Amino acid sequence: MGRRSLVSASVAGLVLLLASASAASASPLVVRTQSGWVRGAATGFARQFLGIPYAAPPTGARRLAPPRPPRTWSGVRNAVHEPANCPQPAGFDPGLTTTQLDEDCLLLDVITPMPAGRRLRPVYVFIHGGAFLVGHLGFENMRQFVEDTGVVAVTINYRVGALGFLDLPGMRRRGAGNFGILDQQGALRWVKRNIRAFGGDPGNVTVGGQSAGGGSVCAQLASPRAHGLFSRAILESGWDCNDTRSHADARAASVALAHKVGCTDDARVLTCMRAKPVAAILDAEVTFPLDVVGPTATWAPEIRRPLLPRSPAKAFQAGAYNRVPVLLGSNSSDITALGCQTQSQARSLSRWAPTYRYEFADETAPPLPGRPPDQAGHGAQHSAELEYLYLFNGLPAALDRGQQLLADQMIRYWSRFTQRGTPNVSWLPRWPRFTPSAPNVFVLKPGGLTVTTDFDERNHC
Repeated sequence: MGRRSLVSASVAGLVLLLASASAASASPLVVRTQSGWVRGAATGFARQFLGIPYAAPPTGARRLAPPRPPRTWSGVRNAVHEPANCPQPAGFDPGLTTTQLDEDCLLLDVITPMPAGRRLRPVYVFIHGGAFLVGHLGFENMRQFVEDTGVVAVTINYRVGALGFLDLPGMRRRGAGNFGILDQQGALRWVKRNIRAFGGDPGNVTVGGQSAGGGSVCAQLASPRAHGLFSRAILESGWDCNDTRSHADARAASVALAHKVGCTDDARVLTCMRAKPVAAILDAEVTFPLDVVGPTATWAPEIRRPLLPRSPAKAFQAGAYNRVPVLLGSNSSDITALGCQTQSQARSLSRWAPTYRYEFADETAPPLPGRPPDQAGHGAQHSAELEYLYLFNGLPAALDRGQQLLADQMIRYWSRFTQRGTPNVSWLPRWPRFTPSAPNVFVLKPGGLTVTTDFDERNHC
């Protein structure tokens, strides 16, 4: 082929590439991120883009290390299938968790209104629960929430269990014991850099979470490294924000688990653990002593500079945290201690920033969809509020008319909070701020929304 033919072929290829890019950009289902193009799918009045990488796979030398930027790709990546969860054993939450071994899991979902329109929309980034042991970004499917509110929603996977929270000899100080928390920050940075392409406002990001996801939000509020990554926060289902580990406790548990895996030479333990099959680590984790509801969880955020200089509870008391409006609450049939801890957190936070406190109190709430009948529970249990706000486990809840009205009201309050930092909507009952002198708790239950100030007395806090 002569030089002229080569030039012609190159020009033709460039024209074809530009035409493809132009066609892609004209489609609301094809969006360009900083790493490459993604193709989503339409569902009802929303677009969903599933399994987008926000970080490189934490494999090989990147296992047990802070997340790295995602790899770039050519062409258009299909983003139409729900990704699997990060490595975790099955059985902790029956019916919802399955054994997963693929470490290429630092992925997120974006669900955004259809059509996009020109006005940038508030962004709601939600962190799943699971006691820092299990969980999946699909626990809280946000499609219905997006269709009802017009908010852009993001759900994320992050490393859980030992792979997310080990602290071993040889690790660098930055991130040791807190890789799961760093993953969440990596996802929030991805949102800042990419969400505009999906119609979201990078300057109006709310981070929310439930149970251990709420504990994650506690950590992000207290982390100097998260400053500027979000402008509001939501904590659901109560979590002890003081449920963190000291460096000594984290190191002791981590070395003990490594020895159980077979990595007994502390001088080479990190290299050994990076070489072990994921299945071997999970097998050791399943039989490792766990403390989930005690004073300190086995795998949980570690107090260690520079990521988390002090426990979130102490940071809130001192005002040494990322001061943004916070909406937080507990459930009336949950462990009493969680309600009292939520009350204490609200009292500390309200000294420094607008704080809105709720109690979910529908004692007739149906079982959470997707769980086996003998595990589903009922009433205002831990996690019960999820089915009123989102599609829990991707399934609709069996709500009666009064419960559906409550769900609609809650969605409006949550949506307004993501927009303006206050849940109040003119046509709904007023939700007063919580302050140390006026500890207003907004009670959410069918048949009427009320405000109480005697939560401490009723619960013997």
